[in-house]
Amino acid sequence: MIKLIKINKEKIEGLKQKKDLDNLKTSQEAQNNDITDLMLATTEICEMVLNSQQTSTMSLKNIKLNEGGSSMAAIYTGLIERGLKTIDQVPIKYREEVRKMCEALEISLS
Repeated sequence: MIKLIKINKEKIEGLKQKKDLDNLKTSQEAQNNDITDLMLATTEICEMVLNSQQTSTMSLKNIKLNEGGSSMAAIYTGLIERGLKTIDQVPIKYREEVRKMCEALEISLS
């Protein structure tokens, strides 16, 4: 006697979709980890550049510690001080904080 297996197409399709979602989730997690690693590496490089300039670095560290400034604002301030960026090239998110740091360090913005 041959038994027929009843195949539920909806259940199979649901399992395929679940597998696709799991693969997408795994891929997204890997991408998020890669982005985080890249951001950390970029920050480390920028901090090394800032640390190579003792006078500037000490002033920036004091501002960061005393006023709770962000590392990115300190990096942009250092880049402006070296003439590599202008205040207009600083992302809007950090611009006011960078402007205040530059004023505190007497760095010209023009």
